[in-house]
Amino acid sequence: VGDELDAMDSYSKWYGATIKTVEDTRVYVKFEGYAEKYNEWIDRASDKLAPRRTHSQPFPKPRDSSVSTGYGSGSSSGYSYNGYYSSYNSNEEGTPDHVGAVGLRNLGNTCF
Repeated sequence: VGDELDAMDSYSKWYGATIKTVEDTRVYVKFEGYAEKYNEWIDRASDKLAPRRTHSQPFPKPRDSSVSTGYGSGSSSGYSYNGYYSSYNSNEEGTPDHVGAVGLRNLGNTCF
């Protein structure tokens, strides 16, 4: 318990993992960077287990929410990660931060 290794998930992708529970024929692993609901039981004799970093890459660290998302420069852009999403559904009135930005919302990958 607590050992780190590589484990293949149910979608055949390799991730770093930590052993949470050990039974006679299987281990319960938590995948690095993923919520507990994605934990899996894996057969100990399975090819789905390997020494740490044999198949996986280190999981990227979470982005600092104070870092600009690339819209403008620094915090003066008005598009900080937390600020943008927390005000997404607000109905604020006033002068826009940027000319031409009135009423625009990022629709992501929505296709019309």
